[in-house]
Amino acid sequence: MTTSNKNSFPNKSPLSNTNTVSNESRRKFLKQSGLATGGLVLGISLPQTTIAGFKMGADSTFNPNAFIHIADNGDTLIYCGRCEMGQGISTALPAAVADELEADWTRVSIKQGEGNEEKYGPQATGGSASIRVMYIPMREAGAAAKVMLVAAAAKVWGVPAEDCMAENHFVINKNNQQKLNYGDLASLAANESVPDSVTLKEKKDFKYIGKDIARHNQGDIVVGKLTYGVDTKMPGLKYAAITHCPVLGGKLKRVDKTAAMQVKGVLDVIEIPRFNVPFGTLGGVAVVADNTWTAQQALKKLNIEWDLGEHQSYDTKVYKAQLVKNVESPAELAAQRGDITKAFAEAEHVVKATYTGGHLSHSPMEPNASVVWVQKDSCEVWAATQSPGDIQKVLAQYLERDPKDIHVNVTMVGGAFGRKFKCDYVHEAAVLSKAVNAPVQLTWSREEDTRTGYYHSINAQHIEAAMDKDGNVTGWLHRAAFPAIA
Repeated sequence: MTTSNKNSFPNKSPLSNTNTVSNESRRKFLKQSGLATGGLVLGISLPQTTIAGFKMGADSTFNPNAFIHIADNGDTLIYCGRCEMGQGISTALPAAVADELEADWTRVSIKQGEGNEEKYGPQATGGSASIRVMYIPMREAGAAAKVMLVAAAAKVWGVPAEDCMAENHFVINKNNQQKLNYGDLASLAANESVPDSVTLKEKKDFKYIGKDIARHNQGDIVVGKLTYGVDTKMPGLKYAAITHCPVLGGKLKRVDKTAAMQVKGVLDVIEIPRFNVPFGTLGGVAVVADNTWTAQQALKKLNIEWDLGEHQSYDTKVYKAQLVKNVESPAELAAQRGDITKAFAEAEHVVKATYTGGHLSHSPMEPNASVVWVQKDSCEVWAATQSPGDIQKVLAQYLERDPKDIHVNVTMVGGAFGRKFKCDYVHEAAVLSKAVNAPVQLTWSREEDTRTGYYHSINAQHIEAAMDKDGNVTGWLHRAAFPAIA
């Protein structure tokens, strides 16, 4: 399908799949999604920005990253594999669809997809990429659905599609002003072919994009109804708190758990060994109890001796000084454009500065939290995560199961900033669940996250700018030194 508009957006997107929506494919989608109604279903594939009628046959090669479902009652629901962590995609993505669809904003919402990369493609959410990558495809999908709804209405009335227009969740017959609701047309539209091209709206015609519209979930947030990772509850749930070695790479020597086990409500004290896979646990000691407060208080009663390992002599100030020394000296050239030597030789003024940043805790408002229930034939996860796919990979290795057997429910994330790409806290909950044979909610304390979590890299940056007599920058030299961010 190709697209066109008068804005500075990409005008063309290649069509990789021309399947139309069939009753069979629609039934399969509704069954997998737990829905009982029919309607129109479109799949969206990224980053190729193609749209195709959704077909779930075994021979299908189309792998949508998101789905749009217009139900027979007119409700429009977007299934999206990207994670909402407060950045607002649960409003922005529906707005992109609704604008091109000419939908009633109150009838459009978004549903968080479960962890399923076969169904949604890569689900890692970060780098402010969701809108940058999905903005045009979501608009295209809305525009395509509108074309299909208009075509269905035109057939009902026996008029050319050009005699019809879409407005506020209705298709209107221009000849006599008759209206048909999107819900009345959804199943009929499902039999229409996905258009080969669509025309996107001009910026001046936007109704929702870039406008002041209410966030779909703000009411639930204000009254505390929205479910975050720390809010997950179920029958038989046990609660855990954890502590880790204060030095990276250290390990447990011994732990005296006598005092902790005497605290009422404590079920067990469990040692968690390091698991040497990316984003797996670094090892620690956890208390499992009948509530989080009891687990946290009992944790303080543990008498722990750590082997601090080879990094115990690490000094942040010494390391930062070395980074500064590195960037203020000639370095390996990574990239260059133009003649930098000439620019500085001919400069009227040269400004130099060195900047440093320390180990920075991400400190999201919601601490690391997840619930895991490991059973003989299944493993289910409820997690505030940026990357459900990594959870599946790590737990599959730990449990020696297929990643497809790890079911990840993605909750609302109370802030992340990159920290929740790592799934160590989910892996730890899985270890505990397996040990006590029950679902376990592990919640890191704020202190634990600050003291032993993953940090943004310590770094040094040296910048020199060459300027002409009018203050224009004619040359730029930038040296950077820092370890890997992971």
